[in-house]
Amino acid sequence: MSVSPAHELNQPLTDILINAEPAQQKLENLTPDLGAIGGTLDHIRRDGQRTAEVIGRLRSLLKRDTT
Repeated sequence: MSVSPAHELNQPLTDILINAEPAQQKLENLTPDLGAIGGTLDHIRRDGQRTAEVIGRLRSLLKRDTT
């Protein structure tokens, strides 16, 4: 059971890190493409929400455990 939750959390967290680096690089450009940066931030926000949903499901599962 511990492998699945770890994978469920690791995937969106990795995606956040993968998207954060190019967003930062785009911001360092003299004329940053704000539309592209906004799109990248949307991906980061969506992955953060996905992570929060996984954590919420895990919390619900653990609350129901009576052991």
